[in-house]
Amino acid sequence: MPDIMPCGDAEIDAVRAKVGQSPTQQADYPYHVAILTTWINLLHRQGADLADYAPIFDQLKASRDNGDIDRLCATIDEAFAFLDAVQTSLEPPTATQVKPVRVYEQPVRLRYYAKFSDNAGVVPTNPV
Repeated sequence: MPDIMPCGDAEIDAVRAKVGQSPTQQADYPYHVAILTTWINLLHRQGADLADYAPIFDQLKASRDNGDIDRLCATIDEAFAFLDAVQTSLEPPTATQVKPVRVYEQPVRLRYYAKFSDNAGVVPTNPV
């Protein structure tokens, strides 16, 4: 993975580049699994189809359950390669797909009555 398509998260991209240069080792596999989990969630929010990831996930789980760390590390690298292909297949959002963010010139303040009273959780009709 010398040239990777950025996913939008610098930490994920840094680990992707590292995995592309050297295989996952026993010392760094827990961190790599955490990065994979984060990346999967990010891809899911971007609408990626991750159905074909299931066999890789099953192999990760089986390797972990069997205590086969070498196979686990190799499967982690396979997972990175698979997710990289998924990331590459996604089209970056165009300007028309990105919704503008509403910006308020002054902060909006709402006062909530959260104390133990008859008004608990009620938003006043005239917020301050």
